[in-house]
Amino acid sequence: MFGWVGGSGPLENWFPSAIICKLENGDLIDFRLDRWLVGGVPLCERFPSLFRFAKSSGSKVNDNGFWISEEVEDEHVEDLIRELGGTTPMVRLDDLFIWWKNSSGYPVKVAYDMLLEGRVRGLRLGGSLVKALDHFWKTKIPSKVLVFGWRLLLDKLPTKVNFSKREILSTPIEIVCPFCGLEEEDSDHLFASCSVTFLWWTKFCDWLGFDTALLPVNIFNRLFLLESFCKSKFMVDTSWLFGMAFCWGVWNCRNGIVFNGVILRDFDTVGMIKFVAWEWFLFFYKVRESILYVAWCVSPNLCIRI
Repeated sequence: MFGWVGGSGPLENWFPSAIICKLENGDLIDFRLDRWLVGGVPLCERFPSLFRFAKSSGSKVNDNGFWISEEVEDEHVEDLIRELGGTTPMVRLDDLFIWWKNSSGYPVKVAYDMLLEGRVRGLRLGGSLVKALDHFWKTKIPSKVLVFGWRLLLDKLPTKVNFSKREILSTPIEIVCPFCGLEEEDSDHLFASCSVTFLWWTKFCDWLGFDTALLPVNIFNRLFLLESFCKSKFMVDTSWLFGMAFCWGVWNCRNGIVFNGVILRDFDTVGMIKFVAWEWFLFFYKVRESILYVAWCVSPNLCIRI
């Protein structure tokens, strides 16, 4: 039985669209969704009008073979049968799935490049963001913080505003910032423009020797500017280390309030930021001489010159 089902238009899932199939026994290849015929176009895209007659979905190539209804009248039926003509599964061999960019395997870098090219679910990234992301991944910080920063730059963190967009939070009181309690909590507010966060930025930038008057409101532009400042000030390229230390400290403080009921005044957020930046620098930059935390708190610039 042929397994045609109602079509839903072009595939939105980028991964299947990058896979081509080699038909062998037909037990693994999806009859309508996979790219297994010459031309590499799934049957659901090539013959969408036929899928409304389907009796089942998700069937494999080997499950299909004949019509169960004689009432089907569609000009594409003969085209479909003609295209399927001569196709015979090979009983003794398993179906093969091949990454079309590289038949030898699936390289993660290629998939990530597709993301940056804006080919995933219609996502379009600005040129400055693509350039920043390319440099960002080279930052020497813990992998979980890299993922956190990546989500921050793409505005994919589970902030209250993002939850409201997904209708997880609905009332205005649910989406206010846990720090100031005045504005909605999105990434720009939480990490940049909140009155509480701005006080932390002031202390943090004073510590680094950076003029807070230069700070833009947008968190991406702020981090990008801070990264450029650190690159010009320090003898070692710390990349996004200090910016991510700040945002990581803010995020952990925020989560402590939201999920654990911690009172804001109980946090020494700037002290936490300095400490994690110190830990990351010692560990990832393989510093030969010990850097005392006391000295780090006084002047990271002098410590990084070691």
